[in-house]
Amino acid sequence: MSEEAAPVEGAVEPAEEPVEYAQQSLLPPTSTGDVRVDAALAGLDDLSQVPVHEHIEAYERVHNQMARALGDADQA
Repeated sequence: MSEEAAPVEGAVEPAEEPVEYAQQSLLPPTSTGDVRVDAALAGLDDLSQVPVHEHIEAYERVHNQMARALGDADQA
């Protein structure tokens, strides 16, 4: 004789369809209005397709591009 477990108060029901996090962007695509900044940020678009050990290289590349764009803005 098996009995169903009583529901736990505050428990969240599982989603009917699994969410594919690796294929979804958490933020909507936006434009910053600066072509160089947009290009730098685009370097993060496919990060979920890159092995984790390569993420730091991608972040450093974007950081350097953003720092150059910011430095140029300060000089303008």
